[in-house]
Amino acid sequence: MLPKSLHDIVIELTENELLGDAPELAAGIADVRRRGGRIAIDDAGAGYAGLKHVMRLEPDLIKLDRSLVAGVEHDASMCGFCTPGFVTTISAYLKKNPNPSLAEVREACKGNFCRCGTYPRVFEAALAAAKGSKSEPSAAAPVNR
Repeated sequence: MLPKSLHDIVIELTENELLGDAPELAAGIADVRRRGGRIAIDDAGAGYAGLKHVMRLEPDLIKLDRSLVAGVEHDASMCGFCTPGFVTTISAYLKKNPNPSLAEVREACKGNFCRCGTYPRVFEAALAAAKGSKSEPSAAAPVNR
């Protein structure tokens, strides 16, 4: 049972909850907000809920899945042609092998085609994500409404 006042409380929901019973979820969120609590979406981008589902809840905070921000410091940005393939491939591979070598990352990604040639930086970013995922939390971003 939650306390009457939730002014210092942030309730975190995962994408799994976003796909549940919408009226029941909406009523629960409304109750939390009436009592002063805030809503956060945890690991956005890790599951199957689209941005439409996430934004429907009007969260106060969105915590992005590491796979969406990994590599920024390595300039692993791409033109966008191959990004979905690399992100899903690397995310799935790191779940199976959380401590890969460069050769293993290259092998896991061999079916992806990159027309702008950022392969080396993408592989560096994947290795950095593997190292960082062991101890660092997800990136969090406040939502401006």
